[in-house]
Amino acid sequence: MNLIRAVSSVCAALYAQCGGEGYSGVTCCQSGSICIFSSSYYSQCLPGSSSSVITSTTTAVISTTPITTKTTTTTTTITTATTTTATTASSTTSSITTSSVPGGNILAPAVRGSYWAATTDSGGCSLPIAGYSTPHGAVALGDQAALGALSFNAYYCGQILSINCGFGSVSAIVASTCDITGHDCGVDMILPTWNAATNNATPGLTTCSVALTNANPIVSTAAAICYYRPASEFTNQYYKLLSVLNTSGRLLVAVTLAGIQGTLSSGNWYAFQAGASPFQQSDSVIFSYKDGSQSSFTLSECVEPTGVQIFS
Repeated sequence: MNLIRAVSSVCAALYAQCGGEGYSGVTCCQSGSICIFSSSYYSQCLPGSSSSVITSTTTAVISTTPITTKTTTTTTTITTATTTTATTASSTTSSITTSSVPGGNILAPAVRGSYWAATTDSGGCSLPIAGYSTPHGAVALGDQAALGALSFNAYYCGQILSINCGFGSVSAIVASTCDITGHDCGVDMILPTWNAATNNATPGLTTCSVALTNANPIVSTAAAICYYRPASEFTNQYYKLLSVLNTSGRLLVAVTLAGIQGTLSSGNWYAFQAGASPFQQSDSVIFSYKDGSQSSFTLSECVEPTGVQIFS
């Protein structure tokens, strides 16, 4: 029985989302792409043989369980498996698996890479001065459609990306945003990052694959670190600006201080306004991540940085 069907126009477009926890959209991909598992929260339509695209009236199941036959490409770090199917009278189930990007969980191929500047500036994510694993590796992240799930969100501030523009993988921290309203910026690289990623090409434009990794940016500890926003009013007991680094790739979605829900401010910094009583050093700070996990601190454990880190 022939299980291959022509892809309907209602299927997801190339680089669009096609699965993940909480996702309610279509789970098939248009011709020339296949639905690839990235994480429990996101699967994406990526380039692939049209013969591996299977559509059904039922929901596709995306699984991380390895299957027997694998085909490894030589241009990226993804390992894809050929599709196997099981058919009943009423449904078709498709199982697709990929190897994880080394240390990572979301990959976007064919992203526009560009040259930003010699160094970062104090705007954007406003990351605190610290001992970073990538002192010469930093990017501004945009919202080009090719980025898919990696399109800029505040929770990517301070995360480590793996960028491959054809000359090996380069690690770089997300330090800012680029041309969000233009929708044509992928990763905007500072000069040392550009040079490493392009083998010292003349600054301009290139094409890269981009992956979110689980690497921590600060080398002094493997633990999460609570920070005050640089140059904020550390001694103001009624107003605080806080965030967290070293989350091992976990994406921050909510913060509470003394039970008060924070409001997302600039970058990935959350603002807290006390009521009639001031905040206390013993108050609990709880960072909640997209995967459902949390990190907890007392306010006294949050670090007061000396300024904004400039990557160069």
